[in-house]
Amino acid sequence: MDKIKIEQLLINYGFNKSKLIIGKDTEVFSEVFIKENKEAYILFEGLINKESINKYQKKILWFQNWSDSDILRYNINLLIPYKSSKVNRDEFNRYIFKFERDSHICRKIFLDLDNENCIDLLPFNKINLTTSQVNSNSLKRELIKVLQKDDIYQELMKEDIDLELIKKELLSE
Repeated sequence: MDKIKIEQLLINYGFNKSKLIIGKDTEVFSEVFIKENKEAYILFEGLINKESINKYQKKILWFQNWSDSDILRYNINLLIPYKSSKVNRDEFNRYIFKFERDSHICRKIFLDLDNENCIDLLPFNKINLTTSQVNSNSLKRELIKVLQKDDIYQELMKEDIDLELIKKELLSE
C-alpha cells in the first residue's frame, strides 16, 4: 500500500481532493480529501517526528479557529503513512502511542505502508467479516464444557451479571 492507494481509497469512498482555505484565499492545506464538507483527511508528508506532527496540528488548529464550517472544523483526520521496515520500531511505537491517543486537535491515524491490512484502521472502510466455522451452538457447548456448569454460562449471558453468584458457583466445586 502506498500514498496513491490511500488516495484512491479515499476517492472510492466519496472523498474529493480539495484544499482547506480560510476566507477567500488563505490556503491552509493544499491537498486534503473532503466528503460533503463534513469530514476531511489530510495526508501527512515528510519526516515523521514530534516537531513535524506538531506543525501539522498547529495548522489544523489555526484552521479550526478561523473556519466558518462548524461541522468540518471538528472532523479533521491526519493520516500518517509510514513503512515499518524503515523505522526504529520502539521509537516509532512511542510516536504512535503518544499521538494516536491524543485527539484534542484532530484524530491521527498511523498507516503502515508495509501492511495491507492496516487500511482497516480507516473508520469509513467497511470490514468484510467472513463467517466463522464455529456456530453459536458449538461455541456455547465449548463454553459450558470449560465452565462446567450451565448456570454460570446463563449468568454470563445477562447484561448485569451477579459476580457473587458466579463466585459461589465456581467455588462450590
